[in-house]
Formats: sequence, structure tokens, C-alpha cells
Amino acid sequence: MTDWVKAVQSNLWILAGSAALLGVIETVSSASISFAQGNAPESIPAVPSSPPPLGVENQQSLASVRSQLSDLNRFPLFLSSDQGTITAAASQLSPTQLSQPSFSWIRDQIGDRLGSDTLIEQWQAYKTSEGFQYVDVIVRESQWNRLSYFSRYGFVLQFGTVAQDNQYQLRVFHSGDATNRNDALALQDIGNRSEINNRGMLLRGAYFCSVSASSTTAPSANTATTSTATTDLPDCSAFVRL
Repeated sequence: MTDWVKAVQSNLWILAGSAALLGVIETVSSASISFAQGNAPESIPAVPSSPPPLGVENQQSLASVRSQLSDLNRFPLFLSSDQGTITAAASQLSPTQLSQPSFSWIRDQIGDRLGSDTLIEQWQAYKTSEGFQYVDVIVRESQWNRLSYFSRYGFVLQFGTVAQDNQYQLRVFHSGDATNRNDALALQDIGNRSEINNRGMLLRGAYFCSVSASSTTAPSANTATTSTATTDLPDCSAFVRL
């Protein structure tokens, strides 16, 4: 066989090999394009979607908490038993054991700082059927009105911080609001159901915080032990009526 014939045969083998390689590349490319367009082979299982974060259903933004607990038609002073339960109150303190939560200590601390042990008339802590926890504090109207704005703000901030440490929101009313509320309840008892529940009753101060997702214990992805999801610091704000 001449050298010329051998050279021609070699070139033909190279061309045939290149054509076969191009066919393989074209087949792979077509399959890749088909997969990218959503036509995945049936043998490849679909990847499940990620589950929602734990405890998201318990989250409440600061704006949401403030809007709801500032609505005195929905959450009036002296909440009725069908809307929630009293978890603790100044009038329900036990002489032998500490109630939880207890706000008597902070009541005394604020009284000492402001020079009056009669400023706070009463407090009641509630847990509502919707899951809110808050404490209503009633201050003596005459003494409250004599306090400067900054003293009132300090009162709300100090009491509210302690309330938040116990996972409670804070609302402040004065004795005039309590009297008006009791009068409205008395009228309801004798059959007057007109819209007078909140006449003459205002929120004098408040300390509201966002509610983060509940701490939840879940298996760790890398170990056989469990890990606890920590909550973020709440977003809080104090309010004092001028």
C-alpha cells in the first residue's frame, strides 16, 4: 500500500471519529437543553420545597401589636372573662408565695423614685384568647397630671421594660378612665347596650414590643443532638399621651 493511500485512510478515520464525537456532544447538549426547559427525565426525583421557618405563626410586628392593643373597643379596660383571663393582679397577691408575673416590686421602686407610694392604684395582668399578654396599670389621676412629661415617660419606660422581661405588654390608664369604664359597665348591666364603652377613656401611656417566633427545639442538620432556635431581640416603643 502506497504512502498516499495510507494518508487518505488516516484522514478518513479522523473525520469519522470527529463526526461521532460531534454526535455525542449534540446528544448531550439536547438533553441539557431539555432538562433546563423543565423536561427532566422521570428517573430524577423532584427536590422538595423547604419547610417554613419554625414559629412564624407566632410572630407579631410592633405595628401590629400597637394597633391591636390600642383598640379599646377590642381590648377595653377591665377585660371581660370571655375575652381572656387574669393571670395576676395587685388585688390577688398571696401572702405566702410570689405570684407570676409580679409587678409589685417595680410598683414600689417607681413609687420610691417619684416620691409617692400611692401613684399606682392597681394593676391587672391578662392573657387573651388571641394569645396576647399585657398588664393594665391604673395610676391616680391627680398625681399623674402633676408629673412632667419626662417623669411620665420614665414611668412607662421603667415599668414597660420589666413587663417585657416577663413577656407582657404595658398599658397605662388613670383613675378617671377606670371610673368611666365602671360607669359604662354599670349601664350595660341595666340593659343599656349603646356604644358608650370607651367614652371618656383614653390610653395614657403604653410600652409595646414586637413578638418574635417562639423558641423551638429542632434536630440539628449536622449532628444527632438537638439545637434550640433563639429569638431576635424585640422591637419596642414607649408612648405617653401629652
